[in-house]
Amino acid sequence: MKKKFFIFIFIISVIFLIFIYFKYIKNRGVAPYIPTPKITNYLKNQIPIELSLKESDFKMPQSARPLDNQNTNPITDEQAMLYGKNAGFQNEPIIADDVFDGKTFIWSNEKEALTVYSQSSTIKYSLNTQDRNGASKKPKDELIKISKEFLISKGLLNSKESSEFSYITFLKNRQPDGFYPTTENDADFYQVNFAPISGGKKILTLDPDASPINVWILPDGTITKAIVIRLGHVKEATTSYKLKNYQELVGSLNNATIVSLDNGNAGLVETGNEVKKITVNQIELVYLIDTPKSKIFQPVYLLKGDATLKDGITTINTMLYLPAISYLP
Repeated sequence: MKKKFFIFIFIISVIFLIFIYFKYIKNRGVAPYIPTPKITNYLKNQIPIELSLKESDFKMPQSARPLDNQNTNPITDEQAMLYGKNAGFQNEPIIADDVFDGKTFIWSNEKEALTVYSQSSTIKYSLNTQDRNGASKKPKDELIKISKEFLISKGLLNSKESSEFSYITFLKNRQPDGFYPTTENDADFYQVNFAPISGGKKILTLDPDASPINVWILPDGTITKAIVIRLGHVKEATTSYKLKNYQELVGSLNNATIVSLDNGNAGLVETGNEVKKITVNQIELVYLIDTPKSKIFQPVYLLKGDATLKDGITTINTMLYLPAISYLP
């Protein structure tokens, strides 16, 4: 009788262990591997990078879901011609082939210009005249509204395409050096950035100074240029990935890649190879479009800080990308 009892207990234990395995272990799954983003490093030598932030100041989430881009098709000839027509151009475009951006359509007149790059699915608008509308400075919310309405009225976006306001960069024109971030009251231009997905997620290309949909607008409401990278339908992936914690971040700083120097006004090759050291003092989680055909926009850390040049005196602003996904168990 005692032997039968122990056999019964043994069978019950095995059944319980099998239940636990299938419910909590096997079904838990392993997140599929995501390749490291393609970020070109233009520097010849490794530059020392240090972090001035304390662990208590590291406020990043423990995990995040990448973004799925469900439309990576290039712009067709018919679509390109329609962009020109919707933007109000009556003349035939100049057509050329670009090594990186593919077939290129260019419209231009005395007032404005439009360029459509088929392979990279990029549309660029620019104002050719210096005319201003003469209006007084408009409130920020109105400038955001004007920017969104401009994109739709010119056919750069249609009303069905998702484009949520993301953030504004205030810029000061410091000729001949270039454009630099400034305060709202001191700004010559407002760069109004939009994202193709709601929820406040910041999506950037290899140029960290702008989102894939952005409009440059003067304080009086005059649009001077706009850039739209056509992404299609973007949504959160179903799989969540563990992100690097503070210790992993510190240990992988030398894997970060410089993507901007002096707010984009200094060359990555020429000036980058003159950098002696970098001190990072800000970290932000963003989602990166590393190639025009990317189907996954994965989370990366945007590192901001100061780059000290080899003269030991000159310090300029710098931004770097560091893949945020952790590959530790």
